[in-house]
Amino acid sequence: MNTLKGEISSIEQNEDLSLISVKLVNSPLQVRVLMLDFNALLMKVGAKVELFFKENELILAQENMACSIDNVFELELERVEQGELLVQIFFKDLAFASNLSAILTKNTALKFDLSANAKFKGFVLASDIVIKVL
Repeated sequence: MNTLKGEISSIEQNEDLSLISVKLVNSPLQVRVLMLDFNALLMKVGAKVELFFKENELILAQENMACSIDNVFELELERVEQGELLVQIFFKDLAFASNLSAILTKNTALKFDLSANAKFKGFVLASDIVIKVL
């Protein structure tokens, strides 16, 4: 499970849908989280939070490209662990996160340059992130 820490910087609501912006610790980056069941008693602007998303929810690309996903991270490959069917790619620690990783099928991993220090863009859908108030 990938984990990021931050602080809620804004909350937009429309009926049962909430879009929460979180400023990451030690970074100018904002992560946006889409929620259906919003608990206004716990989640307020300024609240400290942890964000969680699974390794298979970190989408990777190696080309500069326009994308409709809000949450984009600049990543650098640290190491690769290859299994029978899946490949887990670990990325170097960032100022705002450590131990980020992605899981791909072996066939998909063949499309990428997996050499040491290879650069990636990582994308996470706002709806794939779980938020926990600290």
